[in-house]
Amino acid sequence: MTRPGGPPRISIAVPSYNQGAYIRETLQSLVDQRYPNLEVIIQDAGSTDGAIEIAQEFVERSPGVFRLHVEKDTGHANALNLAFRRSTGDILGYLNTDDTLYPGCLERVAREIDPGRGRSIVFGRCLFTGAGSPYVGHEHPAEYRGHFDLLAVWKRGHNAIPQPSTFWHRTVYETCGEFDEAHNHGLDYLQWCRFSSRFAFHRVDALWSTYRMHPVSVTANKTEQEWLDIMMRYSRMHWGPWWSPLRWRCELSSRFHDRKRRAVYRVRRGLARLVPSIARPAAPDGAAFTGRYADRWIGPVYRSDVLVPEDARRLIVTLEHRPHGHHRTVSPALCLNGAVVDRRRGESGQLSLAGDISAYRGTSCTVEVRTPEFFVPRFEGGSPDDRALSVLLVEQRVE
Repeated sequence: MTRPGGPPRISIAVPSYNQGAYIRETLQSLVDQRYPNLEVIIQDAGSTDGAIEIAQEFVERSPGVFRLHVEKDTGHANALNLAFRRSTGDILGYLNTDDTLYPGCLERVAREIDPGRGRSIVFGRCLFTGAGSPYVGHEHPAEYRGHFDLLAVWKRGHNAIPQPSTFWHRTVYETCGEFDEAHNHGLDYLQWCRFSSRFAFHRVDALWSTYRMHPVSVTANKTEQEWLDIMMRYSRMHWGPWWSPLRWRCELSSRFHDRKRRAVYRVRRGLARLVPSIARPAAPDGAAFTGRYADRWIGPVYRSDVLVPEDARRLIVTLEHRPHGHHRTVSPALCLNGAVVDRRRGESGQLSLAGDISAYRGTSCTVEVRTPEFFVPRFEGGSPDDRALSVLLVEQRVE
């Protein structure tokens, strides 16, 4: 419990099962918080890859902080519930055994959470790390615009609340209940829907965690459409009864969104047969997707925040242009913190852009690739793909 006059007690649940390759880094990130009133409950389902032995090392080193419980569970949600039932903190959160927290995260969380000011749930930003995924080096979407917007996942296609960077006051958990043990995939979004029905999320503009991508991670083993289908089911579970105004708002919005997309596609296909230049859609604005898709394509504007090492000299971005009946040439520009540092023009194949990044050593820098030429696969070839695409992002590296 919280000591009188001291910082609030924070309880972190760590569900664990056969993540021996990563659990040490996860637990060490909690040690590195140096938070004076921390409780970590490691809930292991019976790992056989050394994860239990690694967790036991932390328990023996810091018995006042770490507790290890080894018992079978029925899934991810059950493991979390078992851990939280054992927790005693005023502030709760959970960290999977392939993710980490940035130093100072929990101290900031303790300052930001304040139910008296309507801040019962807070979340920060989150960086994708690891290997073998196009998301690595990009940040997880992090925004909250109200309960309806959270439910309206059909508008954006993704969960905008990063799980490792989200923390809540105990009153939220007591009011909204435990994780739903009938659903183990995307259970964070399902819980956020439940939380959001009673409490607002407060965003903090700070990098709080890393989210590791690797070949056996749950996130990496489902397509974007599969995740959207799962989240749509979860969203519908919180639309309310048929007489609820929220239910009708969601029904009408989702149906209108779907019908509008299909109508636009039909018009574009018709126009394409007559006047191709008219059918080509306008370039997306700043609210469009600015990351790299899973198949490595980027749109007219690609943006990422890079943490620049102390010894960095330059940043290199390698692109590939694949013309397939659309624009023959591309003319991308590389920008660092809004300033253009390099331009190229190419017809086919790879081309590289480079910029001096030494001025940003030890800080973060916003990297942008702006490519005025783009195409829409649905428009060009009749596929169900309506993304605005320019080139493939082959590599982004700092030297």
